[in-house]
Amino acid sequence: MDYVRAARERVVVYDGSMGVALLNAGLSVDDYGGPQFEGCPDILNVTRPDVVADLHRQYLEVGVDAIETNAFGAFAVPLGEYGIPERAYEIARAGAEIAREVASGYATPDRPRWVAGNLGPGTKMPSLGHIRFADLRDAYEEEARGLLDGGVDLLLVETMYDPLAAKAALVG
Repeated sequence: MDYVRAARERVVVYDGSMGVALLNAGLSVDDYGGPQFEGCPDILNVTRPDVVADLHRQYLEVGVDAIETNAFGAFAVPLGEYGIPERAYEIARAGAEIAREVASGYATPDRPRWVAGNLGPGTKMPSLGHIRFADLRDAYEEEARGLLDGGVDLLLVETMYDPLAAKAALVG
């Protein structure tokens, strides 16, 4: 059964907050790859994929239908604050590949499991002039490409508080 059909027929249950779960995982600065990346949960897709995979497993173990990638800020704008905007595609794709592998291990013909590539709000609002719409759109496009290439089933624009940023994510 595909995702759209399932969502039309029943409630599709998603996982919980990846960010909070990672904060509660007791990770050290070294887990993030050094002090310059502390507080960047998306970098864990490449520095600690085992931790990210384990959190996905925990959600699937309790019966969720869909897990979201660890990619809330895996695009050039927030990653630029850590000096790594050029790694957006790599980090987004890694997050999708981790989630896809874990979800595939739990999927059955009668109970598919989906992976949602999440596009979060970032740290700059185009409505307030923090960033140009075109630059934000392009950043979301790169993230979406990484998520799709990594195997997500759908893209989820989430937690947007700036309508123009939401539009940039949808267009990107």
